[in-house]
Amino acid sequence: NLDSEGPLVESPGLDEARRALLFDAQTSGGLLMAVRPERTGALLDALARRDVTGAGIGTLGPGTGTVRVVA
Repeated sequence: NLDSEGPLVESPGLDEARRALLFDAQTSGGLLMAVRPERTGALLDALARRDVTGAGIGTLGPGTGTVRVVA
């Protein structure tokens, strides 16, 4: 994972151990969704009704095609 996706991820605030977690095969089983901000509450409610944990973690905007992780 690190070899193929590492160049696409900026993580200036993370030490090497935490950066490694971003690419660990055992931690990459989560699901990341993008929804309109006004729909976030409805999505989280629907997940909770199914006993699925969810969280809003950030926003999307114009960028360079890379992922920036801010600690």
